Amino acid sequence: MRNILVLNWFPKGQAMRQAVHQHQHALDGGEDTVVYHNAVDPAPRWLRALPWDAVVLHTVFLCARWVDEFPLFRRRFAWIADLECVKIAIPQDEYDHSENLDDWLSDLGVTHVLSCFGPEYRELLYPKTRRIAEFREVLTGYIDRATAESCAPTILPLADRPYDIVYRALKLPYWFGSHGALKHEIAVVVEEQARSCGLATDISTRWEDTIFDGWFDFLGSGRTVIGVESGSSVLDRRGEIKAQITAIEAEHPGASFAEVDSRLPPGWDAYAFFAISPRHLEAVITKTCQILIEGRYSGALEPERHYIPLRRDFSNLPDVLDRLQDHAALARIAQTAYDEVYLPGAYDLERYADGIRALIPKRSSPSMPQHAVQVADDVAGKAREAASRAAVGLAVMTRRSARRIRASSLNRVALGAAPTTPVTFVQAATRRARISQMLVAAALARDERRRLLLRYVADGAWREIPPRALARDVLRIAVLDRLERTGARKGATSVDATETTLVVKTHSGTTGFSGEDGVYWDHAGADSVVPIDATDPQLGSLAVGENGVYKFDALSALHDRYRELVRGAIVPVRDTDG
Repeated sequence: MRNILVLNWFPKGQAMRQAVHQHQHALDGGEDTVVYHNAVDPAPRWLRALPWDAVVLHTVFLCARWVDEFPLFRRRFAWIADLECVKIAIPQDEYDHSENLDDWLSDLGVTHVLSCFGPEYRELLYPKTRRIAEFREVLTGYIDRATAESCAPTILPLADRPYDIVYRALKLPYWFGSHGALKHEIAVVVEEQARSCGLATDISTRWEDTIFDGWFDFLGSGRTVIGVESGSSVLDRRGEIKAQITAIEAEHPGASFAEVDSRLPPGWDAYAFFAISPRHLEAVITKTCQILIEGRYSGALEPERHYIPLRRDFSNLPDVLDRLQDHAALARIAQTAYDEVYLPGAYDLERYADGIRALIPKRSSPSMPQHAVQVADDVAGKAREAASRAAVGLAVMTRRSARRIRASSLNRVALGAAPTTPVTFVQAATRRARISQMLVAAALARDERRRLLLRYVADGAWREIPPRALARDVLRIAVLDRLERTGARKGATSVDATETTLVVKTHSGTTGFSGEDGVYWDHAGADSVVPIDATDPQLGSLAVGENGVYKFDALSALHDRYRELVRGAIVPVRDTDG
């Protein structure tokens, strides 16, 4: 057994695609102890002190290199450089802020880089890191055999599927170049010509039509699926291309790609950073015939054998659409891909995981359980002290409410026996600390929120609604308060309420979201990440989700039980005198 720390970064409350989740958790199936930390939160000191045999910097962790807060994020995780263990980086979209990535990996002293591109790109993308790290070429995603086996019984014959062509993608910004634009263009062109031929389609590049649940059912509803290689035709070393295009679009709203192209230096869109996408392998396991723009597809797919090739200029599209009438021929291509790409196992997620494990030597560090118990004891002791201090604060500040919760029962709720197994100690220690934080928050919160937190603890609602989730929601409401009081959003919020819904709206640009049952923040006027304190951005930031709407999951659950308390806790957002 080895101790492996996997670092990721993902906005809390945002849906994650199944392929990303599986890729991130590829190492779960082995005998090693694998611990995950979401870098949206700073790493606690005890996490850094454990005897790691390897640290994996996952794709979604390394994506932080292109966010505005990257300098602060980079300093926050500079301690990785001091770890004496194997350090494995798994970047993707390596063409995006490539110099930021190269500098970062070099400074952290990574030992291995699992790149989506071959040796011919090393000097261009990694002039520093290539001198200190071993490189291996990998795919952007792999086939989870358990998922493929679960799909097998539901696969319909092509003749029984309702659609001739299906497709989902997002319309990418222009800084992904002509190749990025092709992912939207193929949808528009194929949809128009397919409909004129009387073919049934389900094609969209709108965010609202994104499918997170039921993706394999969607693929299985089409006889064919169209697609393009993953990647970009642009090398954006430090975001300068993005900045130039953003400035052009601000000066010329609605500018076409051709207009933007004419205003940029020659050759900016001349690269070929292309690779196979997880979606192509997902189509294989659902036996959906693929119609793909001609490409290499990382050597995994061959034209006319595993897919029907479509020229980049769409000149052969009429011929391709004619072929859709021959369901038997489509089925043969889909079956060949299934037999030659999936069944041999060359692209299995477990084989990919074995390749990562092979990079990590046998344990030479002390065993995790001995250290884990000591760390858990230390955390439990600190949590016990925090709980005691919180109980005293509660007694002083809210005597009547505090009588309902004895300090001893609070300790029993927050502090169980210290676990002794490496699998559970992080979760248990974190739970103790979170409940203690809830008690401290109750002592310091405004009256309305204090009453809600006390009721939540007293009724035992924490058993069903995790303290971490409620702490996350209350903190974001507090940030809204501070945005109002500091003037960053002063007078810019309101609360719309129905019997089952509460929506806090940021008026500088709402989405018009009305909401299903629950509690929401319509924050189109704010960024997907907001500062904890607008007057001091160095204190850190909070993710509030993308696409303009954040759902308060814990408060939504409590809204059904304690409607007036929840509404009282949120309405003070508008109290600008507080």
